[in-house]
Amino acid sequence: MTLYKRFASEVIMNATVSVDTFFVLSGLLVSYLFLKDFHKRKARLVDFAKGLPLMYLHRYLRLTPAYGFLILIYTSLLWFVSDGPFWPNYPTPPYQTFDQNCVNNWYLNILYVNNIFKVSKQCAAWGWYLGNDMQFFLVAPFIVYLMYRYKKIGVAFCIATILGSIVAALVVSGEQHVTFAISPLAHNNVTTVEDIKLPYYDVPWTRYQTYGIGLLAGFLIFELRKRSYKIPTLLNLALWGVSAALCMSVVYGPFSANMGYHVVYLPEDIFYSGLARSAWALGISFVMISCSLNQGGWVNEFLSWKGFVPLSRMTYCAYLVHIPGLLVIFNTARHGILFTDIQLTLTLILCLTVAFLLAFVFSLIFEMPFINLDKLFLAPLSLKKGRDEVVVKPVEEPPPRYVEREAAGYTPLPS
Repeated sequence: MTLYKRFASEVIMNATVSVDTFFVLSGLLVSYLFLKDFHKRKARLVDFAKGLPLMYLHRYLRLTPAYGFLILIYTSLLWFVSDGPFWPNYPTPPYQTFDQNCVNNWYLNILYVNNIFKVSKQCAAWGWYLGNDMQFFLVAPFIVYLMYRYKKIGVAFCIATILGSIVAALVVSGEQHVTFAISPLAHNNVTTVEDIKLPYYDVPWTRYQTYGIGLLAGFLIFELRKRSYKIPTLLNLALWGVSAALCMSVVYGPFSANMGYHVVYLPEDIFYSGLARSAWALGISFVMISCSLNQGGWVNEFLSWKGFVPLSRMTYCAYLVHIPGLLVIFNTARHGILFTDIQLTLTLILCLTVAFLLAFVFSLIFEMPFINLDKLFLAPLSLKKGRDEVVVKPVEEPPPRYVEREAAGYTPLPS
């Protein structure tokens, strides 16, 4: 395999930071939308406390029905969809199932604690993100409300939690010898996926850092828009350059190590593995801040394209179904695949098309009915007049650009 030996392929080799983009965006939306609501209603502590149960219930009902049906289908029906040389062609006692872990441990996913268990015991292993996102959401309202009532104390506390997560990532990186290099020639300590996933990649205490940066970014957007602030042109250009440099260094920095040009020793692994995700999050956060202030130029125009709106409404279901779709595509292949540039591009288009076609059907059947039920039964409670409740959903207003287009219940999710 020579894929990792090309400079351009670092985008693929280091693609896991794309997950952190979703953490940043999720934290940003939670922070910004809650702050808008708190500000409009002049929410007191008692109002905030009264609104919490409904807030959590809305979030749980927004995510869980589609997630539960996905686990049911993945566990009981996917095994019968196809066959092939890599497809399980034997009954898995005591059930014919694609994933025995889902038979035994499905409830961990529904409780959103699956990410703190070993990969070998996880059901629908790509659901680790949802576990983190729900866990972050449980604590986010308290941090956001603290920033709303006591700005300096709240921001300082949020920064402290981010630094704590970074320290946790640095410590775990050192203890587990987490390496950023893909090439086996590039490091002395070969670490298995099982060794990395549980203590470093999946757990909330190492992954919170980018979500916390998103919370801060949402706070900044709220404060800057409230003051109609515009970043000075030269400063904006300079920060765009810094943002690009941070993101490029995270993605392309490991190239020489991946090529095997030098051995990566533990201090380098700790430095990169502990800090790279926060560096990426800072770079991405500025892009979101600049675009939300309509100072992003053509980047803002592209990200604000109306064609993304219908796709954005299917991203959650696309996230849920994309792995089963990939399993069907690749595990049923009767021959090897040579990934040339053209073949890789065509495969990407195929996988995206399959994911969103499946997501469209899945959303119509398993997601939209529950969203409508949520609006029917919970919305009247959340939109109750007066100050006795804190509203969960944002105030309706003419749709601004980019960040504010996202609906309150929408949670961006990664692959």
